[in-house]
Formats: sequence, structure tokens, C-alpha cells
Amino acid sequence: MRLTAVCQVCGVHDGVDVAERKYRRWLAGVTGLYVQEVWPRLSNQEREIIIAQRTNYYLCQKEWDEMAQQMEEEEAEEGFWDEGSPYEM
Repeated sequence: MRLTAVCQVCGVHDGVDVAERKYRRWLAGVTGLYVQEVWPRLSNQEREIIIAQRTNYYLCQKEWDEMAQQMEEEEAEEGFWDEGSPYEM
């Protein structure tokens, strides 16, 4: 079965093929497993397409990468990981 998702930011369409029975069991919660446990060989992006079937929210790889870069830049500007930060590990 072909699952598709549309990026909420740029509108790109992505898709992944999965076994219908396995997908329906996961969607119904029958397996009790996380998507990465059901489809360990799929890429993170392919699993995001599957998750989007439940959440109705999807970002393509390009948009994920841009968002991550932006967050890293904002954290660097704010000194998020500087010594003495309340978030220090």
C-alpha cells in the first residue's frame, strides 16, 4: 500500500510503500509498538510519512533540516549551551 504525505511548509509530496496488514494493525494500535519498531529498515523520513497518517502533519527532509539549522543558530545566539546555563548537563 502506498502512503503519501504533503509537506506543511513547501507542499512537496512524498510517499512510502508498506504492507497494508502491518500498517492497519499499527494504525489501530494493535501492535503496541513504535513506528521504528514496526519498520526498523525504513529511513526516519519514511517513518515520518507513516506517522503523518495519524497526525496529519508532515515536514519533508529539506524543511526538517532547515528547521534544525535555524534552531541551532538560535540556541547559539542565546548561549543556550553556555557554561552556567540552566540547561547545562
